Amino acid sequence: RLGFATSAHRGEEFAERRRQRIQRVNEMKRSDVQPTKCAKCERDMVSLNLEIDAAMRTLHSCSHCDLRIWEAAGETFSLEGVLDEIADSSGR
Repeated sequence: RLGFATSAHRGEEFAERRRQRIQRVNEMKRSDVQPTKCAKCERDMVSLNLEIDAAMRTLHSCSHCDLRIWEAAGETFSLEGVLDEIADSSGR
């Protein structure tokens, strides 16, 4: 019985995390996002959102000149910083 209770609890936790992710995605869809302009060539950049440990990270990528910028909460950081966060979150 203990195993069943644990499995049920895990299922509830999974369902709640999924519900929260869906809610965040729906909120992002409703936002009026303006394209980011590339600092090098001034063309529109593609923006991709990635969730790491319930925190959103955004990759801004220019297809024309290959400039890549990672951003979170208005601050920019390196690819290595994102990879470290992913490694830390997957090691738990």
